[in-house]
Amino acid sequence: MRHRTATFVRNRVLLTFCVAHIAREQYSRLFERLADRSDPIGEPTALQLEDAACRWIVETDAACTGLLRVIRFVQRTARDFALQAVAPLVARMEETGKFPSRLVKQMAEVGLLGLVTPRKYGGSDLGFLARTVAIQEISRVSAAAGISLQVHHMASAAMADWGSKEQKERYLPKFSSGEYFGTCAMTEPTGGSDMLGMATTARPAGGGYALNGSKCFITNAHLAQAPVIIAK
Repeated sequence: MRHRTATFVRNRVLLTFCVAHIAREQYSRLFERLADRSDPIGEPTALQLEDAACRWIVETDAACTGLLRVIRFVQRTARDFALQAVAPLVARMEETGKFPSRLVKQMAEVGLLGLVTPRKYGGSDLGFLARTVAIQEISRVSAAAGISLQVHHMASAAMADWGSKEQKERYLPKFSSGEYFGTCAMTEPTGGSDMLGMATTARPAGGGYALNGSKCFITNAHLAQAPVIIAK
């Protein structure tokens, strides 16, 4: 019962955060509109404020309703995938300690690999709330499969945010299609996953970078074709 209550509270916190983000965007748009409708002094009248506030509430409610529909769809998709594709493999995964590579392509086929990848690169760009819900549903069946998906998203999100145009065009479509599976090499023998204490360095060399350091315990490393290496 405590576990179910904690899960419910955690989901409510995630949803509240996402709704707040939507409301903030709507709030900015509201005052952009008011700027075009203000009186000669340049300040909106009380009637304009009241009218705009009412429309903002309606628009925000519609946005939240749409968001919930998307999240519920992602949740059902991830849950069905976990029960149908992952569950039959769990016993073998526990016995061998190996992650079945065929799950990568199957996750791509139902859209799980591209949840945080921009649409122009083959993803759905549904965002991190959708990603969190998907990982949660899969982890109910297999924590190993859930963490593998999480780390894949870490790599694709980093590439989408900080990769060059050439890197995005080269790697992101393959991350979304399952041709490539992502990993993010952060953990080191001397400092764990403490980014501030990281010792690995990257120095410009020959049109690229020369890496110097060590990594360990890197999830998906045995399946990754284009690893993202964290260095300083």
